[in-house]
Amino acid sequence: MSDAFITEYRSVTEYLMTSQKWTAAGYEQWTGDYNKADPWLIACALNKKMTIITNENKTGPNGLPSKVEPKIPYVANKLGVATMNFWDFLDNEKFIAE
Repeated sequence: MSDAFITEYRSVTEYLMTSQKWTAAGYEQWTGDYNKADPWLIACALNKKMTIITNENKTGPNGLPSKVEPKIPYVANKLGVATMNFWDFLDNEKFIAE
């Protein structure tokens, strides 16, 4: 992995650990494995100002800190990265199946 995205990767992991939205059991699902793609995907999109296409729900923790794995759309949107689902992407691009 290029050093180009390290700053953004740190921003993602710092948000996870300091937002108080997740317990250690929740955020460590992303921060405990340097090869986990989700935080890198957000870091790259943040750096390149790109939109992430994902079918994950935009739901996030409600109330007490969550011990479940963070969702890409929730974290990305909190960091200013746009997301959209696959079907909205096809509609946006005016995809027509023939």
